[in-house]
Amino acid sequence: MGAVKSAITGSFAPNWLLGIEADAEASDIKGSNAGCSATGCSSSNGKTDDFGTVRGRFGYVANNVLLYGTGGWAWSHSTTDRTVTCVVAGGGTCPGGPSPSPLTGMIASASGSESGWAAGAGIEWGFLPNWTAKVEYLHLQFDNVGRDFSYAGFPTAFRHVNSNSGLDTVRVGVNYLFNTGPIVARY
Repeated sequence: MGAVKSAITGSFAPNWLLGIEADAEASDIKGSNAGCSATGCSSSNGKTDDFGTVRGRFGYVANNVLLYGTGGWAWSHSTTDRTVTCVVAGGGTCPGGPSPSPLTGMIASASGSESGWAAGAGIEWGFLPNWTAKVEYLHLQFDNVGRDFSYAGFPTAFRHVNSNSGLDTVRVGVNYLFNTGPIVARY
């Protein structure tokens, strides 16, 4: 999908680079899972609409190659649809077939923004003046994300669900370094 990126870097000592980088990505990442509790079973379909990071970047420059590590804050926005697949009533078991509850098959949706952390590493190569190519791995982690699900007409079927999720990305890119001020490093 689309990406927006901004970076400020500076060098210190002869070969070290320190910087701050921010990015935002539009996405269409989907996943699903299923689970059961004492009252029944459900399945969930989730979608991450967008995500981004604000990170520090610390690296070592040798000739025209930069090796670096990066880490900082991550955010994302996601939506989850939760479907009741079976209801346990009167000592029944689940998933032993269709349950006689009108709640079976009902869908509840919840969405929101998550805050977490990001960490990764990369290599960047200066192949022309002001031009670099890079490969970067980045892991984003979101822990204890809470969602509330309410099913219309069934106030006792309310569920609060906490989950953990992570995103792993590999980025390949070409950058142009404007080098317009004294804090931007050349490598």
